[in-house]
Amino acid sequence: MAKMNAVRHAHAFPLRLRTASNQEPIMKCCVVIPVGPGHAILAERACASVYQAMSKGMGAFSAVEVLCWDDNAGQGRSRARNLAVRQAVAEGADWIFFLDADDLLDERAFEQVADYLEHHEAIWGAIHECSPDGHGRHCRPNQVMPIHRIEDILRNDPFLTLQMGHFVKARIALDNPFDENMDCGEDFKYYLQLWRQYTCLKLDQPLFFNIRGQHSTGPRSASGQDWRWMVHDVFAQFCKQNDVIVDIDFAGRHAKFQLSNTLDHIQNYLANETFFETRELIETLYVLPQKPRIMDVGSNIGNHAIFWSCIADAARVDCFEPVKSNAIQLHRNFEINGIEPSRYQVHELGMGDRPCAAALENYDIANQGASRLSLAEQGAIRIDTLDNQVPGAPVDLLKIDVEGMELEVLEGGRQLILQHRPLILIEVSNVNKGRFFSWMADSGYRVHRSFELVHASNYLLCPIVERPDFYRNGTVATRQWQPKTTLAPQQAACGWSLTDFIQAQAQGRKVLELQGDIRAGWRMVDTASGRVLQQGRRLRDILRCLDADAGDCLLLAEVLQTLESDTLQQLWAEMPASQVWLQGIMDSRWSRTFEDGHVYRDSEAYIQQANMNGLRLVKYLKTPHKSAFGMDDQLSNESSFLVFAR
Repeated sequence: MAKMNAVRHAHAFPLRLRTASNQEPIMKCCVVIPVGPGHAILAERACASVYQAMSKGMGAFSAVEVLCWDDNAGQGRSRARNLAVRQAVAEGADWIFFLDADDLLDERAFEQVADYLEHHEAIWGAIHECSPDGHGRHCRPNQVMPIHRIEDILRNDPFLTLQMGHFVKARIALDNPFDENMDCGEDFKYYLQLWRQYTCLKLDQPLFFNIRGQHSTGPRSASGQDWRWMVHDVFAQFCKQNDVIVDIDFAGRHAKFQLSNTLDHIQNYLANETFFETRELIETLYVLPQKPRIMDVGSNIGNHAIFWSCIADAARVDCFEPVKSNAIQLHRNFEINGIEPSRYQVHELGMGDRPCAAALENYDIANQGASRLSLAEQGAIRIDTLDNQVPGAPVDLLKIDVEGMELEVLEGGRQLILQHRPLILIEVSNVNKGRFFSWMADSGYRVHRSFELVHASNYLLCPIVERPDFYRNGTVATRQWQPKTTLAPQQAACGWSLTDFIQAQAQGRKVLELQGDIRAGWRMVDTASGRVLQQGRRLRDILRCLDADAGDCLLLAEVLQTLESDTLQQLWAEMPASQVWLQGIMDSRWSRTFEDGHVYRDSEAYIQQANMNGLRLVKYLKTPHKSAFGMDDQLSNESSFLVFAR
């Protein structure tokens, strides 16, 4: 039989239940329930759930005590918990379970942790919810579980990681009290302290149930939004005190970042070991020359700048970041990556259309990249123009992300853009798009790639008259296409027979394929028989074997990847009156020439060149392709088939 102990002091209502055996070593658990204003009835329900769990089995515990601590004075649940812990430790408690008055203990809670107590110092369970009567129980969707490492807490939404109900060794709870000065957010400050120092675990089974629709009330209660804001501040303070650094591997290269808040919108991508706006960054690699020189306006903590320095091997990155704390962190991120000081400079400046002063209008700790400036005569932030900051060497890429001030930055960089004709990667707010597109047309630029956001878009702009160093010898060398799925022996990388496709398209006509290159020589091959009809070094002689009157068609397939622009122009100019068939990868991201002499052009490039030489497009077809690019970026699931005729 078990026995109950009576009330023993005014503020605590300890209810103790022990097993009858006196021979077993005693391991006592104290369930601490802070009882705030108006929560007395809820606390009775919480206590009843503890007794229910005890009746189902106490697991490894020899004794369980329920300690309800009165906080009717409204001094805060943290103070109530801390006082209760002191009382529990004084009475010999080995473990504490923190249960809020508006929650219910799971009836299997003590049994669930029995096998984990020996090797862990704090144990959480899965977050489950139920109605006030204990019915309608369900697991909170998308939560992270199990959890063994603090990294999984730092990189995920707090709503999906931990809640208060947990077991913890009593001495550890005593040594790590809740912050009594905080009305909310004290929970995660405490959690992070424990997970940093001790062996902690979150199970994938529940230990308690959160009651839907019932929350803290009283003079020190807080809203869900208040809690979110405070938790962000808690995470930021933790990162500041513990030097949180993340490593990111990308395409065989490596980058590091010191993080100031793992919950910040941009930094959360980094915390999850991926770059923010990876698609945009990859697109720049296809166009930039090797060893590019870059100006980054609105650098934040360096997501883009470090990518270009470490992954694109930029010769120089000039960063402009007006927020002092971001600029300090940005400089630190260059340092921890071992970037030579000659390859970067951090300018603690904002950019605009004229030199002036500004103040930080909106600084959101949850989204530091969305911070805004407003002009202010007495502002502490200095604004300058890009034209005043033009470096001596050419600028290959200008990146602008300034939260609505992009048009002013462009105006202040008019001479730089006119002189250097850089690529421009720019975020444009929806309200600015009309004026932006007008600027783009007047400035001789075109949209090369677009990335749609909610209130803005990111655009990668190329000058209409392209610089000769763009595309050629690009930062990204040509990669081989690799199958996404296992292919049958001898099956083409595209996953189907090009020969069968061509013969079906021919409908009895002869199709001759041009093969070879300008160095090894050319040959004309009958696609039906595989027989070489003509070979030599002069392209004009090779083309003579085409009989336009008989309906012969010329196929350009693999050869497209080795045709330099001058050779392709010669071919268009000397083409007899035959149909010309083009078959190959024509994704616009694989454009112009890469390092090893391979040439990739998009469909638009072929159509424009053919039209200029008197040929028109008569057929356009997309066909499936089973291969993938070597940098884990799927450029296209399709290849293109174009037919031209005079």
